[in-house]
Amino acid sequence: MKSKILIILCILLFQDNFAQNGILDASFGNGGLKTFTLGDKNTRGNHIISLDDNSFIIAGNSDESFYGSQINRGIFISKFLSNGDLDTNFGTNGVISIEGTYSGQTFLRSIIKCGDGKVLASCIINGIPKFIKINPVSGFDNQFGNNGFVDLPPNNLRGILGEFNNGKFIVVSYFYSGTTYSYYFNRYNYDGSIDNSFGSNGGIVNDITNFTYDFCESLKILPNNKFITVGTSSNSPANYYNAHICKFNEDGTPDQAFGTNGVVLTPIGDSGYAHFRDLDLLDDGKIVVSGSYEYSNGTGGFGGSKQILVKYNANGTLDTTFGTNGIVIFNVLFNGNDNFYAVKVQSDNKILGIGASSYPFPYMQTFLNITRLNENGTFDSTFANNGIFLTNNNNAQLSSGREIEIQNDTKIIAVGITKSIETTNTNALVCRFEIENSLNNIHFGIDDNFSIYPNPATDQIYIKGVNQESKLELYNILGQNFNVVKKDINENEIKIDVSNLCRGTYMLKIEVDSKITIKKVVIK
Repeated sequence: MKSKILIILCILLFQDNFAQNGILDASFGNGGLKTFTLGDKNTRGNHIISLDDNSFIIAGNSDESFYGSQINRGIFISKFLSNGDLDTNFGTNGVISIEGTYSGQTFLRSIIKCGDGKVLASCIINGIPKFIKINPVSGFDNQFGNNGFVDLPPNNLRGILGEFNNGKFIVVSYFYSGTTYSYYFNRYNYDGSIDNSFGSNGGIVNDITNFTYDFCESLKILPNNKFITVGTSSNSPANYYNAHICKFNEDGTPDQAFGTNGVVLTPIGDSGYAHFRDLDLLDDGKIVVSGSYEYSNGTGGFGGSKQILVKYNANGTLDTTFGTNGIVIFNVLFNGNDNFYAVKVQSDNKILGIGASSYPFPYMQTFLNITRLNENGTFDSTFANNGIFLTNNNNAQLSSGREIEIQNDTKIIAVGITKSIETTNTNALVCRFEIENSLNNIHFGIDDNFSIYPNPATDQIYIKGVNQESKLELYNILGQNFNVVKKDINENEIKIDVSNLCRGTYMLKIEVDSKITIKKVVIK
């Protein structure tokens, strides 16, 4: 049996050389694409959260168009089963919809999956900042605040969320002094109450640069509870953005070992101007950032934008092994404006950027763009068309990607927006790709009616659909067998402890009645 395991391991390690990834999952929606709308309203899908059982949540903002203005703004949070159907046990027929007043300021700013498996959102409802906590099984978490809602201080308008490993939350917003806009941190306890042990009564102002405007666009909490932010700094709220990345200690003070006083300003290209929007982490602690580069003499002689990915070492210096001195500036695809809005690092350290690529006037058509790079910044030719996937959702006028996730079954799922020429309203758009490689799961006669999560894992792996009578064996890439200690969770679910294993790729052999399935597991 050991020799068979070694053969399978070799196949799995080298399978990327032989298979084409980036193919839409035909079993999902309409050929891998699915639209969602809230009645006769613009429905903008801005966020996606993949859940342990491969169901997922999309969330965003809704409104009605009225002579060029937006009225009746609202927020929606919708849950879908793994096959793409709405989960009718969640909310009202699968949807939580929060309507603002006719002209009220209502929008969703940030949403995260928490360590307890629930979902926390920061938002504005009729001008009031709030937390909303959601139980993904049913809807509002009535054990949190007032039936799932907690009011926040008025300065939490921008509200970028992160969760520390002790269950506390941080919100990064801005503080206006009368002349400048600075970073503003608030920390909250698990129940949504302000953590008065943090800074001054739960808040800290950080004026990170000498520019007038410092705005955070994305936040990532590290395992040691330090956190990294990316965003823009400028003396104008609308252009000439200077891209920044910052690192802070758990107490909100700048990490002096990162950049200069915890801050790195990175000039991009000839103009030096860029907009950082999102970040993710690689296994070795390096950081990859997505956004757009502002350049002059674009379409029609005006300024234009190009997609960028930038990679940093853990101390804030550019990783010169990536792209050109740590930076990849992509050529525009259709001589229009291209942008990345989010980035995701896979377990194999390949990098996914998601955004949009546009044709210039008078064509005015925009494609959802997903690009995958290798760890060194070169295009991954095994993904889609030489590393780039494009869709205009059946010739829609507008299709644009906003966020991307990797499901536990390794399928890539993304959310964005789409609008056809024939329709008045904008709809949410979800696309899902086939499993990265069919050889990730090898079967020898057993029905694959169980699931493994989380994968990648750090401490524990849960296996649903098996019991204590099932035989489990775990192998590394050398074929060495590791002792598996099983613990029953319930009658058809067990967990195994992997906290003492080194990071890497392993094969989990599951045997039931002499029938075997082998699945790839990644420990990070």
